[in-house]
Amino acid sequence: MFRIIYVDCQDPHHLKCYGTAELAIAEGDHCVFKADGLLDAGRVARLAEAEGDPPTNLSQVLRRATLQDQSKASENALFARTAWTRCSAMIEQLRLNMRLLKVRYSLDRSVIKLLYTAEERVDFRKLVQVLSAELRARVEMRQIGPRSAAAMAGGFAACGRRLCCTSWLNEFDNVNIRMAKQQGLAINPANLNGMCGRLKCCLRFEHACYQSRRNQRQES
Repeated sequence: MFRIIYVDCQDPHHLKCYGTAELAIAEGDHCVFKADGLLDAGRVARLAEAEGDPPTNLSQVLRRATLQDQSKASENALFARTAWTRCSAMIEQLRLNMRLLKVRYSLDRSVIKLLYTAEERVDFRKLVQVLSAELRARVEMRQIGPRSAAAMAGGFAACGRRLCCTSWLNEFDNVNIRMAKQQGLAINPANLNGMCGRLKCCLRFEHACYQSRRNQRQES
């Protein structure tokens, strides 16, 4: 038996990890986890019990964060702000067609991760070379899509509520125009597209309800 642990590390979605059944940790605790061979810190957002062996593709929560771990994470956040300023200046200097969204250090500051969005392929080799030398860390570039970018920005949808991707939606499912047609909606991009410029995620999780009602009418 093990536990699925969702960790809030200030990304668009909570990171799905696992922890041993003996691990003494609770929701709201600061924790240290291992992802892609690197240690990082976050906060436990949610726990769930699971049976069998833990999936090999998940990151592992190793322990509850100590005061030293938390202090290190706070320092990293300050270093990340300085790195953000330098990264932004270099992107402008090199005239790269990309938008920087987030800068984050690993717990030991050996790796710095840059999240960005771009409409086309970007040659950032020079950027990585300069930043690696100046920041004395390995630079990892991670491109995210417009949905994840909107989740990071946050805001309110046309319904008046906070964006689903910001408030509760943890994973993005495929959404297609056929769902809008089956729900009897007018094919108008101004109404169907969300802040990300893509089809609204609510078309997906409302689709099953419309299907169920349509099947009930057909059977009656």
